[in-house]
Amino acid sequence: MAPSFAPSSSTPKLTYEYEVFVSFRGAEIRTTFTSHLFAALDRKTIHAFDDERSLPRGEKIGAELLKAIETSRIAVVVFSKKYATSDWCLDELVKIMECKRVFNQRVLPIFYHVSQPEVLEQKGNFAELPNGPEDKMNSWRAALTEAANLAGLHLEPNRPESDFIEEIVDYILKKLKEESSTAPSLRQNDAPAQHSSATIPHNDASSGSANGSTDLDIVSATRQAMQPKAQEIYQTPQVNGTTLHVNNDFRDMQHFYKNQLQNYAQKRNLRLPVYSCKCEGPPHASQFRCKVTVDGQTYESPELFSTSKDAEHAAAKVALTSLVPDGAKEDNSVLYKNLLQELVQKEGVSLPVYVTNRSGEVHEPIFFSTVVIGEVFKGHEARTKKKAEMNAAKIAYTTLKEWEVFKGHEARTKKKAEMNAAKIAYTTLKEHLKKIKINSNKRDVK
Repeated sequence: MAPSFAPSSSTPKLTYEYEVFVSFRGAEIRTTFTSHLFAALDRKTIHAFDDERSLPRGEKIGAELLKAIETSRIAVVVFSKKYATSDWCLDELVKIMECKRVFNQRVLPIFYHVSQPEVLEQKGNFAELPNGPEDKMNSWRAALTEAANLAGLHLEPNRPESDFIEEIVDYILKKLKEESSTAPSLRQNDAPAQHSSATIPHNDASSGSANGSTDLDIVSATRQAMQPKAQEIYQTPQVNGTTLHVNNDFRDMQHFYKNQLQNYAQKRNLRLPVYSCKCEGPPHASQFRCKVTVDGQTYESPELFSTSKDAEHAAAKVALTSLVPDGAKEDNSVLYKNLLQELVQKEGVSLPVYVTNRSGEVHEPIFFSTVVIGEVFKGHEARTKKKAEMNAAKIAYTTLKEWEVFKGHEARTKKKAEMNAAKIAYTTLKEHLKKIKINSNKRDVK
């Protein structure tokens, strides 16, 4: 049973800079499991501390890492086979458990190819720790025992890691939502909820109904019926009279300016951009403003944003616009091929296939590109093949994202999205069959 710590009435209050801190053995899983975890957190606009992106190159990172732990809402500890071979990982763990006791920080242990008893009892991969002073080694063992006693998530044999990562991210989202609606104190770790999902069967688009109508007709009717709802979904929310910028296209492209700014720094051998976010407002309606420092100059996001990730994006845009005025105006469609590929992989459908045709004069070629993903999406003409493919990817991505909203509204959980989609499909199909029956009766009367 997990130990219980009674929080003091004078628990220190922190200004959170990050939503998640991940402690892991970099040499073992940085380019595999944790890279996919960070990508999944980014897609959900969860602001996680990443030492490769958040710390300047060549600088001493000890104090910065410890500060990042203190200013994170949730600490995720990935216990892997070589985790306990690193004295730095163990020092991180000691700090995390200290923050749990002092600041009531939420801690989520992840047992990645290791068992909970292995960590709890320090056996197997956790039997031998790095050499150190006796008091330090005792603190390491105490932290391992304390963390392993908490409810966590375990990667079961033969389970796809993508499913496991999705469960981790869903759990983190749930806890962050709880934090935004309750006072940030007097919390204890609780067991992650078991996730279940129902599959909604769908017919192939080529199979028609009795009167020749296909599933595509139903999709089209659903899109029309959902148009008012989509406008409602995309309304910009306000908190205490302040407009919060949360446009979905903005979020989808949130990495564009950050990536461009990072490329700018790398090409000029500058230190990587360092971001610092400030949280304002009450816990249930947090607003963020961000600063980014590049080559000794600091740039600030002009507005308040509903997530720290959006604020970082805005600060990067300000910096890039100042440093490279023309570069900041570059069409951000260059990212749509990547976004489209991520979308189809998430949906489990075939990867996009691009077909490009060339016309025009030899010295002034014109390219048209189409992308096939079940259906054919045609892009606008362009002067280069690469640009034509990007245009087609942009059309396909924005169209598919639009259908995604229409078919399932917008839901916080997979289960809720499936329920919404099933409800819409049932209602639309019912109306569709009703029309078929009416038309059939009319023919009988004639």
